[in-house]
Amino acid sequence: MGDELYLEPNRRAQIVVLLTIVLAALLFASLDPLIKYITPSQSAASDEIKAGATLLLLLNIVVNAIAIALSLIWIIYWCRIGYRSLRSGSYPPPGTIVIIRTRVRTGKQALINGWSAILFAAVMLLLCALLFYKEWLLTKLLLATNAF
Repeated sequence: MGDELYLEPNRRAQIVVLLTIVLAALLFASLDPLIKYITPSQSAASDEIKAGATLLLLLNIVVNAIAIALSLIWIIYWCRIGYRSLRSGSYPPPGTIVIIRTRVRTGKQALINGWSAILFAAVMLLLCALLFYKEWLLTKLLLATNAF
């Protein structure tokens, strides 16, 4: 028990993760004022309502396109971690940068964690495909109604 191997955290990776969380929180907090600014009042003219609705739908498409791109990056990352873990027999695989002190698992636990990472990536891929399908339907609907 005392001879377990641990990976020590990387300070640069910790800073990047913290900055990413702060940036995501700021973007999330700024969406509400942006949506309120774009949304037309109910007493506005019909042309203004149509223009506001079009801007809201465009914002939705852009935000979801960014979410799909970021999801694909995470899917590739988790597949790679799972594959490298299965190949090396240890989880996390050698050379992995961690943000907290992490115990290296070997043997059966490494295989379970490797397959779990691949399964997680597969579930993320399914959700990403559903999001893409929703965006495709929305864009098709907008083009059919001449909203643009």
